[in-house]
Amino acid sequence: MSFENDIKSGYIQVSHNKDTFDYIISAEDGEVVVTKYLDEKEWNEHFQCEFTKTEEIGRSSDPTFLSYVYQAMEDDGIVGTIYTSSSMDYATDCGFEKNGDARDIWDRAEDIYRTRQFNENYEKNA
Repeated sequence: MSFENDIKSGYIQVSHNKDTFDYIISAEDGEVVVTKYLDEKEWNEHFQCEFTKTEEIGRSSDPTFLSYVYQAMEDDGIVGTIYTSSSMDYATDCGFEKNGDARDIWDRAEDIYRTRQFNENYEKNA
């Protein structure tokens, strides 16, 4: 088995000294909401099963603000998987003018964060 196949099949575990967190990005009331999955379970009486606990870490319709939320995600630990809720695709149901508006705001926030990160690294190494 090749190294690449080992990685794809999950045989290689990467060790680090930071926690890995997964996030879900959703649209709600005209804002993009960033929620972190916690490494805890809680009982849901309605569904009669355990759910993973979550914590909302930011919400806004301002991409610059959301870029700092993205930075906080990176600073808090290793970002595992970022899931997007279907509310991002059907954003008109969640207070946005067009269905693509919520995703556009999040994409812009990521672009702002990556540009800021690039500029900081460039200045540091110049």
